Formats: sequence, C-alpha cells, structure tokens
Amino acid sequence: MFPMLKHAFSSLAWYAKQDAEAWKMLSFLVVVVYVSTAIASFTH
Repeated sequence: MFPMLKHAFSSLAWYAKQDAEAWKMLSFLVVVVYVSTAIASFTH
C-alpha cells in the first residue's frame, strides 16, 4: 500500500514539474468555481 502511494505521489510530483502551467490553470478554474458557488449560496 505505502510503496504504491509513494510511487503515485512521485509520479504526480513529476507531472506537476512537467506541466506547471496546466496546474496553474486547473487551480485557477477550481478557485473560480468555488467563488461562484459561494456567491450563489450567499445570494439564495
């Protein structure tokens, strides 16, 4: 279990290094969705 988790984490870290711009875009989209959901919940 633990070695598999470690391997998955290392491959994820490698992917993050390879595709930093995609991670920035993804985090930006998540923030936008979260903010719009918060606004929608406050207005209703």
